Amino acid sequence: MTQKATRILFLTMLVLLTLTGYALAAGFTDLQGHWAAGQINKWVDQGLAAGYADGTFKPNRQVSRAEFVALVNRAFKVEQSKSGANFPDVKPGTWYYGDVANATAAGYIGGYSDGTFRPNQTITRQEAAGVLVRLLKLTPDTGGIDNFTDAGQIAPWARANTGAVVRAGLMKGMPDNSFAPQKGISRAEAIVSLDRALGYTPGAGTPVQPQPLKATGIDGKVTYNNAAVPNAVVKIYQADGYEVLALTKTDANGRFKFNLEPGKYDLTAATGKEVAYQSDVQVTAGNMTGVDLPVQAAAVVTGTLKDKNGEPVKNTTLIFTTNPTFTVSTDDSGKYTAVLVKDHKYLVRCVIDGKVAQIEKSLQVGNAGQQNITLSTANAAGLPIAGGGGGGGGGAVDTPYTEQPPVVNSVTFMVNGNPVTVTGTNNNFNINLTGYQDSSKFTGITVNASSDASKARVSLLGVTKEITFNQGVASVTVEQLIGDPSITLNGLKTVLDLLETNTISITVTGKTGLESQVTVNISI
Repeated sequence: MTQKATRILFLTMLVLLTLTGYALAAGFTDLQGHWAAGQINKWVDQGLAAGYADGTFKPNRQVSRAEFVALVNRAFKVEQSKSGANFPDVKPGTWYYGDVANATAAGYIGGYSDGTFRPNQTITRQEAAGVLVRLLKLTPDTGGIDNFTDAGQIAPWARANTGAVVRAGLMKGMPDNSFAPQKGISRAEAIVSLDRALGYTPGAGTPVQPQPLKATGIDGKVTYNNAAVPNAVVKIYQADGYEVLALTKTDANGRFKFNLEPGKYDLTAATGKEVAYQSDVQVTAGNMTGVDLPVQAAAVVTGTLKDKNGEPVKNTTLIFTTNPTFTVSTDDSGKYTAVLVKDHKYLVRCVIDGKVAQIEKSLQVGNAGQQNITLSTANAAGLPIAGGGGGGGGGAVDTPYTEQPPVVNSVTFMVNGNPVTVTGTNNNFNINLTGYQDSSKFTGITVNASSDASKARVSLLGVTKEITFNQGVASVTVEQLIGDPSITLNGLKTVLDLLETNTISITVTGKTGLESQVTVNISI
């Protein structure tokens, strides 16, 4: 470490020792006359919500998915989970790890089809509606949603949930008669909706009392010759569907778990050379359905997906359908590996320009073991063919594929345990922390980028740390950088002043080796 870096770290430690804690403000300066002031103050008095160190509540600030489940867990007294949070972007030691584990075990929220939870992503109003429906076990109902001016923007999966919460009076439209389904829910809206949910009366009767929620979903085990199989990839689909709803890996005991809504589902499990499946698994409300998946030797099919010009189709999805469906992705060279049930004929589809097209009507797969099959999109059923290996997000016909550097979508600072997410243009971000007290604690940074992001170098407080992306998310804590769990904002400002800068730099490297340079301008 250089002499300058040593001096900076020494001063940082001094600041950490001298500036700790913060004073709590009495009352909130930004709630006077606010439409939700009554419910917010009630929740604060009950210890279900809290304000900021500067004496504000920030009622219009949008709520992350992690923050929303924390509110739900406290209000509805959700039971502690006996198992952890099984998401690659929810790490032990983060403030939200326990809340996410409890929420997903209770079954009122799940992850995304890529296996992530995205804790720092803003929860949308239509996602919040789905949580409320599962919390109160409301009957889905699309009635009345067409009265909203933006009804067409409500996702198909969210229409019945939206209708149910509006009918129950838990959520309402905007003053312009829109529902704003894809808008992030604000702190005020979240508290008011959950407060209504706590007092919801289904017909005649008394308000619903907070009760421990029972998990709904599938709890299973993958075995081979009666022995547990760890690290098997388990995917789940709607019965007879071909879109992956969620995926996970088995633990050391071969166990896996999905929290789901009631319905019928198909499952697949695969290792590098074995496979198993189960179709039409019935899930009922309040119950975990047990499923055993004994794997057997598979047909391991490898090959290259090519377009009509013989060029590789890169980074797209292949769908092999029999009973049930198996999905795989092509890599940067258009190559794929599919672990399939042996001695079957498959209908093969491919994602082209965001649409699913049939490319093989009856593909014969033989015995167990290695096989090589080249596939082509040349005869894709009725859809344009992406040229030059454009893949699932390809461009126009015969447009050459061009590698691009990773895209940085946002940078999130953790201040006083709250995420402060900033965005910008041309990789130039600005974050304003002047609303926080000098003694507020800064504990870490999270970078959200495109899925092709591989690594990032974060330069902060005179120290550079390399971090790895997982599904487009990478985080670093202040403790990992300087050995202490936090630094006050005043301490951060002092060190930045010593460095004669108000910026930090982040260099994100993609899987192709191309880089994006990000600058975060900090106002304290």
